[in-house]
Amino acid sequence: MSTLDRRSFLTGVAAAPLIYGLRELSALGEEPDPEWLPAALARMKETGRWGVVLVLPPEKDRFAFGQALWALTGIPTEGVEAHPLFCEAVFSVLTAEQAKKKFGVAPTARRILLSADGKVLESDADDVDYRDPKSFASSFRLFIQGKDNARLTPRAAEIERELPAELREALGKLGSESPEDVLGVKLALGRQVERLVIVLVQRAETSPVELVRKRAANLITSHYASLDEKAPGSKVPYGATGPHYFDPCRSCGMAVVSPRSRMFLKFLVPGQKSPVCENDR
Repeated sequence: MSTLDRRSFLTGVAAAPLIYGLRELSALGEEPDPEWLPAALARMKETGRWGVVLVLPPEKDRFAFGQALWALTGIPTEGVEAHPLFCEAVFSVLTAEQAKKKFGVAPTARRILLSADGKVLESDADDVDYRDPKSFASSFRLFIQGKDNARLTPRAAEIERELPAELREALGKLGSESPEDVLGVKLALGRQVERLVIVLVQRAETSPVELVRKRAANLITSHYASLDEKAPGSKVPYGATGPHYFDPCRSCGMAVVSPRSRMFLKFLVPGQKSPVCENDR
């Protein structure tokens, strides 16, 4: 990055409002990363989880996209097939231009998978239906975990090797019939689910013991239910805010829609407008 001297600074001031930071750097051709991306990358590194970048559709389609994404994460009794995925990875959003600049992916990429240290593992242009939880879960499970769990299994083993002995012992007792063991497992693992979620997903999906699969899945479900629906990270991707209420017809009041249809996620894209009812245009 070149040094921002007085002359360059004044050139930027002439082209942008006097708020030193993002706008000035952009005016000088040195646009920084979106402010939410470093936070997402730090969360991935801290928790050892993958990162998933959702590439936003064109602006005209973002309101519907935000509704569908919120519906996947914000309704406790719906979209349950997808919920473990939002615990397994740290989700964030970028525009196509931002994604290409930061990660070097193709302009057609719709999603990007990152390692815990922020390296691109995979990207593709699959047009996933976010309105269908089962389709979303099936597609993203394969995208994140790999075919036949080719990514999930070695990553879970890697995380488990680095765990303290007491956590490895608790994982080994997931299938125990002893009431004392069951209580100990819940206490030991319940406090560390975010750190252990990839290991628990691996147990929930591949263990030959039904009781192990059930208990591992229950720990993930309980963790998901405890998450703040408005804090960035799992239920709300980094780079989004909400859910926000939207009245689809403020002027006439005749439209009758479900509460689900009135909620959406707003994406932190500079210059993006809030949705407006067609009757109010």
